[in-house]
Amino acid sequence: MVGSVNGLVGLCKADNTFPEFWNFHCIIHREQLVSKSLNLDHVMKPVMEIVNYTRTHALNHRQFKNLMAELDQGFPGDLPLHCTVRWLSKGKGLSRFSELLDAVKLFMEEKDKDYPELSDPKWIMDLEFLVDMLCHLDRLNLALQG
Repeated sequence: MVGSVNGLVGLCKADNTFPEFWNFHCIIHREQLVSKSLNLDHVMKPVMEIVNYTRTHALNHRQFKNLMAELDQGFPGDLPLHCTVRWLSKGKGLSRFSELLDAVKLFMEEKDKDYPELSDPKWIMDLEFLVDMLCHLDRLNLALQG
């Protein structure tokens, strides 16, 4: 679309009869760039470590699902596995992690894994901010695609 020679923008600019216009990347690409440039690694790194620890080991995954069944909080008892290639799925993964935060804390304590961030109110506020922002971007992207 925005190729300087063969794209639509290049062809329109090359045509002298076409009126002057501004060109820019679509909003989805801008959101993707913003999501990569946000410096909230102090939130994402522990979340991804915990999710990967829970999901990539079959025993841990079964134990976490059993813990969720015992707690019976009405949530589906699973954390989605995160893939860094699919940046649009971060909102859903973080949202689920946020919903299951108490169970995740309990599970990590049972496994003797120390994550002090899970009890830090400032970190939890950053987590909730990131969840809200990425869920909003996910909804916006779905609306733009539909």
